[in-house]
Amino acid sequence: MMELAEQIARDPRRMRSARKLREQGNDHRAFAKHLHVRAKSGELIPYILQPSQLKLLAAVEEQQRQGRPVRIISLKARQVMMSTAVAGIFYQQLGFNTGIHARVVAHESDAAGDIFDYYRTFHDNYDPTEGFRKAALVNDAQGWMRWDNDSWARILAARNTGSGRSATVSLYHLSEFGFWNDATKLMRGVLGSVPKTPESMVIVESTANGMGNEFHRLCLLAMDPRRRSAWKFVFFAWHEHPEYQMELDCAVGEFDRDLSAEERALQRRFRLSLEQLRWRRWMIEDEFSGDEEGFKQEYPSTPQEAFIQSGRPYFSTKHVARAPVVEPALIGDLCQERIGTMLETYVLPNDDGALRIWKQPEQGHIYTLGADTAKGLDVNEGVGQADPDWSVGCVLDYRSGEQVAVYRARVIATEFGRILEALARWYGTTFVVPEGDGLGRSAIEEMLRRHYPAGLIWAAKPDLLSKGNATTFQLGYQPTQVNRVRLLARLQLAVIDMSVLVRDAETQSEMQTFIYKPDGKPEHQSTCHDDCVFALAYALTGIQDFPVSYLKSANSERIDPEDEPPTRLKRYGRPLPSRRGRR
Repeated sequence: MMELAEQIARDPRRMRSARKLREQGNDHRAFAKHLHVRAKSGELIPYILQPSQLKLLAAVEEQQRQGRPVRIISLKARQVMMSTAVAGIFYQQLGFNTGIHARVVAHESDAAGDIFDYYRTFHDNYDPTEGFRKAALVNDAQGWMRWDNDSWARILAARNTGSGRSATVSLYHLSEFGFWNDATKLMRGVLGSVPKTPESMVIVESTANGMGNEFHRLCLLAMDPRRRSAWKFVFFAWHEHPEYQMELDCAVGEFDRDLSAEERALQRRFRLSLEQLRWRRWMIEDEFSGDEEGFKQEYPSTPQEAFIQSGRPYFSTKHVARAPVVEPALIGDLCQERIGTMLETYVLPNDDGALRIWKQPEQGHIYTLGADTAKGLDVNEGVGQADPDWSVGCVLDYRSGEQVAVYRARVIATEFGRILEALARWYGTTFVVPEGDGLGRSAIEEMLRRHYPAGLIWAAKPDLLSKGNATTFQLGYQPTQVNRVRLLARLQLAVIDMSVLVRDAETQSEMQTFIYKPDGKPEHQSTCHDDCVFALAYALTGIQDFPVSYLKSANSERIDPEDEPPTRLKRYGRPLPSRRGRR
Protein backbone atom coordinates (compact mmCIF):
# COMPACT_ATOMS: atom_id res chain seq x y z
CA MET A 1 0.00 0.00 0.00
CA MET A 2 2.87 2.38 0.85
CA GLU A 3 4.54 1.59 -2.48
CA LEU A 4 1.34 2.47 -4.36
CA ALA A 5 1.05 5.74 -2.44
CA GLU A 6 4.66 6.62 -3.27
CA GLN A 7 4.11 5.84 -6.96
CA ILE A 8 1.07 8.10 -7.05
CA ALA A 9 2.98 10.87 -5.27
CA ARG A 10 5.77 10.72 -7.88
CA ASP A 11 3.38 10.72 -10.86
CA PRO A 12 1.48 14.03 -11.33
CA ARG A 13 -0.95 12.38 -13.74
CA ARG A 14 -1.87 9.70 -11.21
CA MET A 15 -2.12 12.33 -8.47
CA ARG A 16 -4.69 14.25 -10.54
CA SER A 17 -6.59 11.04 -11.19
CA ALA A 18 -6.59 10.11 -7.49
CA ARG A 19 -7.79 13.58 -6.53
CA LYS A 20 -10.53 13.33 -9.12
CA LEU A 21 -11.63 9.98 -7.71
CA ARG A 22 -11.79 11.34 -4.16
CA GLU A 23 -13.86 14.30 -5.33
CA GLN A 24 -16.19 12.00 -7.24
CA GLY A 25 -16.56 9.72 -4.24
CA ASN A 26 -17.76 12.63 -2.09
CA ASP A 27 -19.68 14.62 -4.70
CA HIS A 28 -22.84 13.00 -6.01
CA ARG A 29 -23.27 15.67 -8.66
CA ALA A 30 -19.91 14.74 -10.18
CA PHE A 31 -20.65 11.03 -9.81
CA ALA A 32 -24.07 11.35 -11.49
CA LYS A 33 -22.43 12.62 -14.69
CA HIS A 34 -21.13 9.08 -15.27
CA LEU A 35 -24.58 7.45 -14.96
CA HIS A 36 -27.30 6.73 -17.53
CA VAL A 37 -31.06 6.20 -17.27
CA ARG A 38 -33.86 5.08 -19.53
CA ALA A 39 -36.12 7.80 -20.93
CA LYS A 40 -39.88 7.16 -21.05
CA SER A 41 -39.36 6.18 -24.70
CA GLY A 42 -36.91 3.47 -23.59
CA GLU A 43 -33.88 5.28 -25.00
CA LEU A 44 -30.70 5.26 -22.91
CA ILE A 45 -29.77 8.86 -22.02
CA PRO A 46 -27.24 10.56 -19.70
CA TYR A 47 -28.47 11.00 -16.13
CA ILE A 48 -29.04 14.74 -15.59
CA LEU A 49 -30.19 15.58 -12.07
CA GLN A 50 -33.69 17.10 -12.07
CA PRO A 51 -35.02 19.68 -9.56
CA SER A 52 -36.63 17.01 -7.36
CA GLN A 53 -33.38 15.04 -7.25
CA LEU A 54 -31.32 18.12 -6.43
CA LYS A 55 -33.75 19.03 -3.64
CA LEU A 56 -33.49 15.55 -2.12
CA LEU A 57 -29.69 15.56 -2.48
CA ALA A 58 -29.47 18.93 -0.71
CA ALA A 59 -31.41 17.49 2.24
CA VAL A 60 -29.11 14.44 2.40
CA GLU A 61 -25.99 16.63 2.29
CA GLU A 62 -27.35 18.94 5.00
CA GLN A 63 -27.79 16.08 7.46
CA GLN A 64 -24.40 14.63 6.52
CA ARG A 65 -22.69 17.98 7.19
CA GLN A 66 -24.33 18.00 10.62
CA GLY A 67 -22.87 14.55 11.34
CA ARG A 68 -26.35 13.08 11.79
CA PRO A 69 -27.83 9.82 10.47
CA VAL A 70 -29.75 10.67 7.30
CA ARG A 71 -33.49 10.39 7.96
CA ILE A 72 -35.66 11.95 5.27
CA ILE A 73 -39.38 11.79 4.58
CA SER A 74 -40.47 13.24 1.25
CA LEU A 75 -44.02 14.15 0.21
CA LYS A 76 -44.06 14.58 -3.55
CA ALA A 77 -46.14 14.86 -6.66
CA ARG A 78 -46.40 11.78 -8.87
CA GLN A 79 -43.64 10.77 -11.27
CA VAL A 80 -41.04 13.39 -10.43
CA MET A 81 -38.16 10.85 -10.50
CA MET A 82 -37.64 10.72 -6.73
CA SER A 83 -37.09 6.93 -6.66
CA THR A 84 -34.43 7.33 -9.34
CA ALA A 85 -32.72 9.92 -7.18
CA VAL A 86 -32.56 7.58 -4.17
CA ALA A 87 -31.28 4.74 -6.38
CA GLY A 88 -28.47 6.95 -7.70
CA ILE A 89 -27.41 8.03 -4.20
CA PHE A 90 -27.42 4.44 -2.94
CA TYR A 91 -25.63 3.03 -6.01
CA GLN A 92 -22.75 5.43 -5.41
CA GLN A 93 -22.28 3.80 -2.00
CA LEU A 94 -22.87 0.19 -3.08
CA GLY A 95 -20.79 -0.10 -6.23
CA PHE A 96 -17.66 1.57 -4.93
CA ASN A 97 -17.45 0.85 -1.20
CA THR A 98 -16.89 -2.38 0.70
CA GLY A 99 -19.55 -4.07 2.80
CA ILE A 100 -22.46 -1.67 2.22
CA HIS A 101 -25.89 -3.27 2.59
CA ALA A 102 -29.09 -1.70 1.24
CA ARG A 103 -32.73 -2.64 1.28
CA VAL A 104 -35.35 -1.11 -1.01
CA VAL A 105 -39.02 -1.74 -0.28
CA ALA A 106 -41.70 -0.67 -2.76
CA HIS A 107 -45.47 -0.71 -2.29
CA GLU A 108 -46.03 -3.38 -4.95
CA SER A 109 -44.09 -5.92 -7.01
CA ASP A 110 -44.20 -3.99 -10.31
CA ALA A 111 -42.75 -0.91 -8.61
CA ALA A 112 -40.00 -3.05 -7.03
CA GLY A 113 -39.15 -4.37 -10.49
CA ASP A 114 -38.89 -0.83 -11.87
CA ILE A 115 -36.49 0.21 -9.10
CA PHE A 116 -34.40 -2.94 -9.67
CA ASP A 117 -34.05 -1.84 -13.31
CA TYR A 118 -32.75 1.58 -12.18
CA TYR A 119 -29.86 -0.08 -10.34
CA ARG A 120 -29.14 -2.49 -13.19
CA THR A 121 -29.11 0.36 -15.72
CA PHE A 122 -26.77 2.42 -13.52
CA HIS A 123 -24.36 -0.50 -13.19
CA ASP A 124 -24.41 -1.77 -16.77
CA ASN A 125 -23.93 1.66 -18.31
CA TYR A 126 -21.60 3.31 -15.83
CA ASP A 127 -19.06 5.48 -17.63
CA PRO A 128 -15.98 5.14 -15.42
CA THR A 129 -13.49 7.81 -14.56
CA GLU A 130 -9.97 7.00 -15.76
CA GLY A 131 -8.40 4.37 -13.52
CA PHE A 132 -11.55 3.90 -11.45
CA ARG A 133 -12.83 0.36 -11.14
CA LYS A 134 -16.42 -0.40 -10.19
CA ALA A 135 -17.18 -3.57 -8.30
CA ALA A 136 -18.33 -6.52 -10.39
CA LEU A 137 -21.82 -7.96 -10.04
CA VAL A 138 -21.84 -11.55 -8.84
CA ASN A 139 -25.62 -11.88 -8.56
CA ASP A 140 -28.56 -9.93 -9.98
CA ALA A 141 -31.58 -12.24 -9.84
CA GLN A 142 -34.88 -12.30 -7.91
CA GLY A 143 -34.47 -8.83 -6.45
CA TRP A 144 -30.91 -9.39 -5.23
CA MET A 145 -27.86 -7.51 -6.45
CA ARG A 146 -24.49 -8.58 -5.02
CA TRP A 147 -21.10 -7.11 -5.84
CA ASP A 148 -17.67 -8.64 -5.34
CA ASN A 149 -16.86 -5.96 -2.75
CA ASP A 150 -19.25 -7.65 -0.29
CA SER A 151 -21.93 -4.99 -0.86
CA TRP A 152 -25.50 -5.93 -1.72
CA ALA A 153 -28.96 -4.51 -2.32
CA ARG A 154 -32.25 -6.33 -1.74
CA ILE A 155 -35.24 -4.93 -3.62
CA LEU A 156 -38.70 -6.27 -2.76
CA ALA A 157 -42.37 -5.43 -2.16
CA ALA A 158 -43.86 -4.34 1.17
CA ARG A 159 -46.18 -7.35 1.39
CA ASN A 160 -43.24 -9.25 2.93
CA THR A 161 -43.95 -8.22 6.54
CA GLY A 162 -40.57 -9.56 7.64
CA SER A 163 -38.64 -7.37 5.22
CA GLY A 164 -37.34 -5.06 7.92
CA ARG A 165 -36.04 -7.56 10.47
CA SER A 166 -33.77 -10.14 8.89
CA ALA A 167 -30.47 -8.24 8.65
CA THR A 168 -28.64 -5.10 9.65
CA VAL A 169 -28.52 -2.65 6.76
CA SER A 170 -27.14 0.88 6.51
CA LEU A 171 -29.24 2.12 3.57
CA TYR A 172 -33.03 1.91 3.45
CA HIS A 173 -35.36 3.24 0.76
CA LEU A 174 -39.11 3.02 1.44
CA SER A 175 -40.95 3.87 -1.77
CA GLU A 176 -44.61 5.01 -1.91
CA PHE A 177 -44.81 4.44 1.83
CA GLY A 178 -48.28 6.00 2.02
CA PHE A 179 -49.71 2.95 0.23
CA TRP A 180 -48.20 0.25 2.44
CA ASN A 181 -50.29 -2.14 4.49
CA ASP A 182 -49.12 -2.59 8.12
CA ALA A 183 -46.86 0.44 7.63
CA THR A 184 -46.47 1.11 11.36
CA LYS A 185 -45.32 -2.45 12.07
CA LEU A 186 -42.93 -2.46 9.12
CA MET A 187 -41.44 0.90 10.07
CA ARG A 188 -40.57 -0.39 13.55
CA GLY A 189 -38.67 -3.26 11.94
CA VAL A 190 -36.86 -0.90 9.58
CA LEU A 191 -35.70 1.51 12.28
CA GLY A 192 -34.64 -1.37 14.49
CA SER A 193 -32.33 -2.80 11.81
CA VAL A 194 -30.53 0.42 10.80
CA PRO A 195 -27.50 1.59 12.82
CA LYS A 196 -27.70 5.12 14.25
CA THR A 197 -24.45 6.18 12.55
CA PRO A 198 -23.85 9.20 10.29
CA GLU A 199 -23.21 6.84 7.37
CA SER A 200 -26.69 5.30 7.57
CA MET A 201 -29.63 6.52 5.49
CA VAL A 202 -33.38 5.95 5.67
CA ILE A 203 -35.25 7.75 2.88
CA VAL A 204 -39.04 7.55 2.78
CA GLU A 205 -40.84 8.98 -0.26
CA SER A 206 -44.47 8.85 -1.34
CA THR A 207 -47.41 10.66 -2.77
CA ALA A 208 -50.19 11.24 -0.25
CA ASN A 209 -52.85 8.60 0.42
CA GLY A 210 -55.30 10.22 2.81
CA MET A 211 -54.90 11.21 6.44
CA GLY A 212 -54.36 9.31 9.66
CA ASN A 213 -51.95 6.70 8.25
CA GLU A 214 -48.30 6.25 9.20
CA PHE A 215 -47.00 8.33 6.30
CA HIS A 216 -49.27 11.25 7.23
CA ARG A 217 -48.20 10.94 10.88
CA LEU A 218 -44.50 10.99 9.98
CA CYS A 219 -44.96 14.01 7.71
CA LEU A 220 -46.69 15.94 10.51
CA LEU A 221 -43.93 14.92 12.91
CA ALA A 222 -41.19 16.09 10.54
CA MET A 223 -42.96 19.37 9.74
CA ASP A 224 -43.40 20.35 13.39
CA PRO A 225 -40.24 22.22 14.50
CA ARG A 226 -41.17 21.83 18.18
CA ARG A 227 -41.01 18.04 18.06
CA ARG A 228 -37.23 18.01 17.39
CA SER A 229 -37.67 15.01 15.14
CA ALA A 230 -34.70 13.26 13.53
CA TRP A 231 -36.72 13.25 10.29
CA LYS A 232 -36.19 16.02 7.74
CA PHE A 233 -39.25 16.87 5.67
CA VAL A 234 -38.83 17.42 1.91
CA PHE A 235 -41.82 18.56 -0.13
CA PHE A 236 -41.84 18.67 -3.92
CA ALA A 237 -44.84 20.30 -5.62
CA TRP A 238 -46.09 19.47 -9.10
CA HIS A 239 -45.20 22.91 -10.45
CA GLU A 240 -41.52 22.42 -9.49
CA HIS A 241 -41.22 19.61 -12.05
CA PRO A 242 -40.22 21.07 -15.45
CA GLU A 243 -42.15 18.47 -17.47
CA TYR A 244 -45.51 19.51 -16.06
CA GLN A 245 -46.55 22.15 -18.59
CA MET A 246 -48.43 22.09 -21.89
CA GLU A 247 -48.63 24.35 -24.93
CA LEU A 248 -51.67 26.61 -25.04
CA ASP A 249 -54.49 25.58 -27.34
CA CYS A 250 -55.58 29.18 -27.97
CA ALA A 251 -54.20 32.71 -27.99
CA VAL A 252 -52.39 33.86 -24.84
CA GLY A 253 -54.87 36.67 -24.17
CA GLU A 254 -57.86 34.38 -24.60
CA PHE A 255 -56.47 31.78 -22.20
CA ASP A 256 -55.54 34.45 -19.65
CA ARG A 257 -59.08 35.92 -19.71
CA ASP A 258 -60.51 32.44 -19.15
CA LEU A 259 -58.59 31.78 -15.91
CA SER A 260 -60.73 31.01 -12.87
CA ALA A 261 -60.31 32.84 -9.56
CA GLU A 262 -58.49 29.81 -8.12
CA GLU A 263 -56.16 29.58 -11.11
CA ARG A 264 -55.30 33.27 -10.76
CA ALA A 265 -54.62 32.79 -7.06
CA LEU A 266 -52.28 29.88 -7.87
CA GLN A 267 -50.59 31.94 -10.57
CA ARG A 268 -49.88 34.79 -8.16
CA ARG A 269 -48.85 32.60 -5.23
CA PHE A 270 -46.48 30.27 -7.09
CA ARG A 271 -45.65 32.43 -10.13
CA LEU A 272 -47.03 29.83 -12.52
CA SER A 273 -46.83 30.20 -16.27
CA LEU A 274 -49.92 29.87 -18.46
CA GLU A 275 -48.43 26.65 -19.83
CA GLN A 276 -48.31 25.18 -16.32
CA LEU A 277 -51.93 26.19 -15.70
CA ARG A 278 -52.91 24.67 -19.05
CA TRP A 279 -51.31 21.35 -17.99
CA ARG A 280 -53.08 21.50 -14.61
CA ARG A 281 -56.46 22.19 -16.24
CA TRP A 282 -55.97 19.40 -18.76
CA MET A 283 -55.01 16.88 -16.05
CA ILE A 284 -58.05 17.71 -13.91
CA GLU A 285 -60.45 17.52 -16.84
CA ASP A 286 -58.95 14.53 -18.66
CA GLU A 287 -56.98 12.34 -16.23
CA PHE A 288 -59.15 13.01 -13.16
CA SER A 289 -62.54 13.48 -14.87
CA GLY A 290 -63.07 16.80 -13.15
CA ASP A 291 -62.07 15.56 -9.67
CA GLU A 292 -60.01 18.53 -8.50
CA GLU A 293 -59.53 17.15 -4.98
CA GLY A 294 -58.14 13.92 -6.45
CA PHE A 295 -55.68 15.93 -8.54
CA LYS A 296 -54.51 17.86 -5.47
CA GLN A 297 -53.77 14.62 -3.61
CA GLU A 298 -51.54 13.27 -6.37
CA TYR A 299 -50.21 16.60 -7.66
CA PRO A 300 -50.23 18.93 -4.64
CA SER A 301 -49.14 22.56 -4.58
CA THR A 302 -48.66 22.52 -0.79
CA PRO A 303 -48.33 19.79 1.85
CA GLN A 304 -51.68 20.86 3.31
CA GLU A 305 -53.69 20.16 0.16
CA ALA A 306 -51.98 16.81 -0.49
CA PHE A 307 -53.76 14.94 2.28
CA ILE A 308 -57.44 14.24 1.65
CA GLN A 309 -59.72 13.25 4.52
CA SER A 310 -60.95 9.67 4.64
CA GLY A 311 -64.38 10.96 5.70
CA ARG A 312 -66.56 13.91 4.69
CA PRO A 313 -64.67 17.10 5.61
CA TYR A 314 -66.40 19.40 8.08
CA PHE A 315 -64.51 22.48 6.91
CA SER A 316 -64.26 23.29 3.23
CA THR A 317 -60.70 22.32 2.25
CA LYS A 318 -60.87 24.86 -0.55
CA HIS A 319 -61.62 27.70 1.85
CA VAL A 320 -59.18 26.51 4.53
CA ALA A 321 -56.34 26.52 2.01
CA ARG A 322 -57.32 30.01 0.81
CA ALA A 323 -55.55 31.57 3.82
CA PRO A 324 -51.86 30.80 3.20
CA VAL A 325 -49.83 29.37 6.05
CA VAL A 326 -47.24 31.89 7.25
CA GLU A 327 -44.06 31.15 9.19
CA PRO A 328 -44.20 32.66 12.69
CA ALA A 329 -42.29 35.90 13.18
CA LEU A 330 -41.23 34.68 16.62
CA ILE A 331 -41.13 31.31 18.39
CA GLY A 332 -40.33 31.12 22.07
CA ASP A 333 -41.43 30.74 25.68
CA LEU A 334 -43.63 33.14 27.61
CA CYS A 335 -41.75 34.27 30.73
CA GLN A 336 -42.55 36.49 33.70
CA GLU A 337 -40.11 38.27 35.98
CA ARG A 338 -40.82 40.51 38.95
CA ILE A 339 -38.90 43.76 38.88
CA GLY A 340 -39.62 45.68 42.06
CA THR A 341 -43.39 45.82 42.36
CA MET A 342 -43.92 45.21 38.62
CA LEU A 343 -44.40 41.80 36.99
CA GLU A 344 -42.83 41.96 33.54
CA THR A 345 -44.04 39.57 30.83
CA TYR A 346 -41.84 38.87 27.82
CA VAL A 347 -41.11 36.22 25.17
CA LEU A 348 -37.75 34.46 25.30
CA PRO A 349 -36.84 33.32 21.75
CA ASN A 350 -36.53 29.53 21.50
CA ASP A 351 -36.91 27.51 18.31
CA ASP A 352 -38.47 24.70 20.36
CA GLY A 353 -40.78 27.02 22.31
CA ALA A 354 -44.50 26.39 22.76
CA LEU A 355 -45.57 29.91 21.73
CA ARG A 356 -45.73 30.88 18.06
CA ILE A 357 -46.31 34.55 17.29
CA TRP A 358 -47.22 36.11 13.96
CA LYS A 359 -47.93 39.62 15.26
CA GLN A 360 -46.95 41.08 18.60
CA PRO A 361 -49.32 43.36 20.56
CA GLU A 362 -50.10 46.50 18.57
CA GLN A 363 -51.10 49.97 19.71
CA GLY A 364 -54.87 50.42 19.73
CA HIS A 365 -55.70 46.74 19.06
CA ILE A 366 -57.79 44.45 21.22
CA TYR A 367 -57.72 40.67 21.20
CA THR A 368 -59.56 37.48 22.06
CA LEU A 369 -57.96 34.33 23.48
CA GLY A 370 -59.59 30.93 23.03
CA ALA A 371 -58.35 28.13 25.30
CA ASP A 372 -58.81 24.36 25.04
CA THR A 373 -57.43 22.52 28.10
CA ALA A 374 -55.93 19.05 27.63
CA LYS A 375 -57.83 16.17 29.23
CA GLY A 376 -55.10 13.54 28.79
CA LEU A 377 -56.94 11.70 26.00
CA ASP A 378 -54.80 9.56 23.67
CA VAL A 379 -55.84 9.94 20.02
CA ASN A 380 -54.17 6.59 19.27
CA GLU A 381 -56.53 4.96 21.78
CA GLY A 382 -53.75 2.91 23.35
CA VAL A 383 -52.45 1.50 20.06
CA GLY A 384 -48.73 2.02 19.50
CA GLN A 385 -47.01 5.09 20.91
CA ALA A 386 -49.22 7.32 23.05
CA ASP A 387 -50.17 10.70 21.55
CA PRO A 388 -52.19 12.58 24.21
CA ASP A 389 -54.03 15.81 23.52
CA TRP A 390 -52.62 19.31 23.96
CA SER A 391 -53.49 22.45 25.85
CA VAL A 392 -53.90 25.15 23.22
CA GLY A 393 -54.43 28.90 23.40
CA CYS A 394 -55.27 30.85 20.23
CA VAL A 395 -55.13 34.66 20.03
CA LEU A 396 -57.16 36.54 17.39
CA ASP A 397 -57.11 40.22 16.54
CA TYR A 398 -60.64 41.45 17.35
CA ARG A 399 -61.00 43.72 14.32
CA SER A 400 -59.32 41.68 11.57
CA GLY A 401 -60.00 38.13 12.81
CA GLU A 402 -56.36 37.32 12.05
CA GLN A 403 -54.62 34.64 14.07
CA VAL A 404 -51.71 36.42 15.78
CA ALA A 405 -50.45 33.80 18.27
CA VAL A 406 -50.83 30.13 19.24
CA TYR A 407 -49.62 28.45 22.43
CA ARG A 408 -49.53 24.63 22.27
CA ALA A 409 -48.02 22.41 24.94
CA ARG A 410 -48.68 19.44 27.18
CA VAL A 411 -48.94 21.07 30.59
CA ILE A 412 -51.12 20.57 33.66
CA ALA A 413 -54.28 22.68 33.93
CA THR A 414 -53.00 25.10 36.59
CA GLU A 415 -49.83 25.83 34.60
CA PHE A 416 -51.99 26.37 31.53
CA GLY A 417 -54.06 28.86 33.53
CA ARG A 418 -50.87 30.75 34.45
CA ILE A 419 -49.83 30.88 30.80
CA LEU A 420 -53.28 32.09 29.71
CA GLU A 421 -53.26 34.88 32.28
CA ALA A 422 -49.76 36.00 31.23
CA LEU A 423 -50.54 35.80 27.51
CA ALA A 424 -53.80 37.73 27.93
CA ARG A 425 -52.09 40.51 29.88
CA TRP A 426 -49.22 40.66 27.38
CA TYR A 427 -51.69 41.33 24.56
CA GLY A 428 -53.45 44.02 26.63
CA THR A 429 -57.25 44.16 26.52
CA THR A 430 -57.92 40.46 25.89
CA PHE A 431 -61.26 38.69 26.26
CA VAL A 432 -60.58 35.07 27.23
CA VAL A 433 -62.94 32.25 26.24
CA PRO A 434 -61.72 29.12 28.04
CA GLU A 435 -63.32 25.71 28.02
CA GLY A 436 -65.44 25.63 31.18
CA ASP A 437 -65.78 21.98 32.12
CA GLY A 438 -63.48 19.49 33.85
CA LEU A 439 -59.84 20.54 33.88
CA GLY A 440 -60.74 23.74 32.06
CA ARG A 441 -62.24 25.01 35.32
CA SER A 442 -58.90 24.50 37.06
CA ALA A 443 -57.26 26.76 34.45
CA ILE A 444 -59.97 29.40 35.01
CA GLU A 445 -59.49 29.30 38.79
CA GLU A 446 -55.74 29.79 38.34
CA MET A 447 -56.40 32.86 36.18
CA LEU A 448 -58.68 34.26 38.89
CA ARG A 449 -56.16 33.44 41.61
CA ARG A 450 -53.69 35.53 39.65
CA HIS A 451 -56.31 38.34 39.60
CA TYR A 452 -57.30 38.31 35.95
CA PRO A 453 -60.51 40.38 35.62
CA ALA A 454 -63.57 38.13 35.77
CA GLY A 455 -65.31 40.54 33.40
CA LEU A 456 -62.83 39.56 30.68
CA ILE A 457 -63.59 35.84 30.98
CA TRP A 458 -66.51 34.49 28.97
CA ALA A 459 -69.62 33.70 31.04
CA ALA A 460 -72.88 32.10 29.98
CA LYS A 461 -74.76 34.82 31.93
CA PRO A 462 -72.46 37.86 31.98
CA ASP A 463 -75.13 40.04 33.59
CA LEU A 464 -74.67 38.07 36.83
CA LEU A 465 -71.06 39.29 37.04
CA SER A 466 -72.12 42.90 37.48
CA LYS A 467 -74.63 41.87 40.14
CA GLY A 468 -72.07 39.85 42.08
CA ASN A 469 -74.13 36.66 41.88
CA ALA A 470 -71.93 34.62 39.52
CA THR A 471 -69.80 31.64 40.52
CA THR A 472 -66.72 30.15 38.90
CA PHE A 473 -68.95 27.39 37.58
CA GLN A 474 -70.61 29.97 35.32
CA LEU A 475 -67.34 31.12 33.77
CA GLY A 476 -66.01 29.45 30.63
CA TYR A 477 -67.70 27.90 27.63
CA GLN A 478 -69.52 24.67 28.46
CA PRO A 479 -69.06 22.29 25.48
CA THR A 480 -72.45 20.61 25.77
CA GLN A 481 -73.79 18.87 22.69
CA VAL A 482 -75.93 21.88 21.74
CA ASN A 483 -73.16 24.41 22.45
CA ARG A 484 -70.65 22.30 20.55
CA VAL A 485 -72.80 22.34 17.41
CA ARG A 486 -73.24 26.12 17.66
CA LEU A 487 -69.54 26.67 18.34
CA LEU A 488 -68.37 24.67 15.32
CA ALA A 489 -71.06 26.05 13.00
CA ARG A 490 -69.84 29.58 13.73
CA LEU A 491 -66.29 28.63 12.83
CA GLN A 492 -67.43 26.77 9.72
CA LEU A 493 -69.17 29.91 8.43
CA ALA A 494 -66.27 32.18 9.42
CA VAL A 495 -63.85 30.04 7.37
CA ILE A 496 -66.07 30.32 4.30
CA ASP A 497 -66.52 34.11 4.48
CA MET A 498 -62.88 34.59 5.63
CA SER A 499 -63.83 36.53 8.74
CA VAL A 500 -61.12 34.51 10.47
CA LEU A 501 -57.62 34.19 8.96
CA VAL A 502 -55.69 31.10 10.06
CA ARG A 503 -51.91 31.44 9.84
CA ASP A 504 -50.81 28.38 11.81
CA ALA A 505 -49.92 25.21 9.88
CA GLU A 506 -50.90 22.97 12.82
CA THR A 507 -54.35 24.59 13.05
CA GLN A 508 -54.92 24.22 9.33
CA SER A 509 -53.82 20.59 9.45
CA GLU A 510 -56.30 19.85 12.25
CA MET A 511 -59.08 21.58 10.32
CA GLN A 512 -58.37 19.35 7.34
CA THR A 513 -58.63 16.21 9.49
CA PHE A 514 -61.84 17.35 11.18
CA ILE A 515 -64.61 15.27 9.59
CA TYR A 516 -68.17 14.06 9.87
CA LYS A 517 -68.10 10.62 11.47
CA PRO A 518 -70.53 7.93 10.20
CA ASP A 519 -73.01 8.91 12.95
CA GLY A 520 -72.97 12.51 11.65
CA LYS A 521 -70.99 13.93 14.57
CA PRO A 522 -68.20 16.33 13.56
CA GLU A 523 -64.97 15.16 15.15
CA HIS A 524 -61.26 14.69 14.55
CA GLN A 525 -60.22 11.83 12.32
CA SER A 526 -58.76 8.79 14.02
CA THR A 527 -55.16 9.35 15.25
CA CYS A 528 -55.51 13.12 14.67
CA HIS A 529 -56.00 16.03 17.08
CA ASP A 530 -58.61 18.80 17.30
CA ASP A 531 -57.26 20.95 20.16
CA CYS A 532 -56.25 23.82 17.85
CA VAL A 533 -59.66 23.71 16.14
CA PHE A 534 -61.54 24.21 19.40
CA ALA A 535 -59.15 26.89 20.66
CA LEU A 536 -59.75 28.77 17.40
CA ALA A 537 -63.52 28.31 17.74
CA TYR A 538 -63.47 29.64 21.31
CA ALA A 539 -61.41 32.68 20.20
CA LEU A 540 -63.95 33.37 17.44
CA THR A 541 -66.73 33.21 20.04
CA GLY A 542 -64.80 35.87 21.92
CA ILE A 543 -64.98 38.20 18.91
CA GLN A 544 -68.73 37.71 18.64
CA ASP A 545 -69.40 38.07 22.40
CA PHE A 546 -66.78 40.69 23.37
CA PRO A 547 -68.07 42.69 26.40
CA VAL A 548 -69.48 46.03 25.27
CA SER A 549 -68.19 47.83 28.34
CA TYR A 550 -64.60 46.94 27.47
CA LEU A 551 -65.06 47.73 23.79
CA LYS A 552 -66.09 51.30 24.67
CA SER A 553 -63.03 51.88 26.85
CA ALA A 554 -60.49 49.75 24.95
CA ASN A 555 -57.22 51.54 24.28
CA SER A 556 -53.57 50.72 23.85
CA GLU A 557 -52.81 50.39 27.56
CA ARG A 558 -52.34 47.06 29.31
CA ILE A 559 -55.01 45.98 31.77
CA ASP A 560 -54.52 47.96 34.98
CA PRO A 561 -55.56 46.12 38.14
CA GLU A 562 -57.08 49.35 39.49
CA ASP A 563 -59.23 49.70 36.36
CA GLU A 564 -60.96 46.33 36.77
CA PRO A 565 -64.76 46.68 37.07
CA PRO A 566 -65.87 46.34 40.71
CA THR A 567 -67.03 42.72 40.33
CA ARG A 568 -67.11 40.37 43.32
CA LEU A 569 -67.15 36.79 42.15
CA LYS A 570 -68.31 33.85 44.25
CA ARG A 571 -66.31 30.63 44.40
CA TYR A 572 -68.51 27.69 45.36
CA GLY A 573 -70.92 30.19 46.97
CA ARG A 574 -68.23 32.17 48.87
CA PRO A 575 -67.16 35.64 47.68
CA LEU A 576 -63.57 35.91 46.53
CA PRO A 577 -61.55 38.57 48.33
CA SER A 578 -61.20 41.88 46.53
CA ARG A 579 -58.01 42.15 44.52
CA ARG A 580 -57.37 45.78 45.53
CA GLY A 581 -54.27 46.11 47.64
CA ARG A 582 -53.17 42.51 47.14
CA ARG A 583 -50.59 43.04 44.41
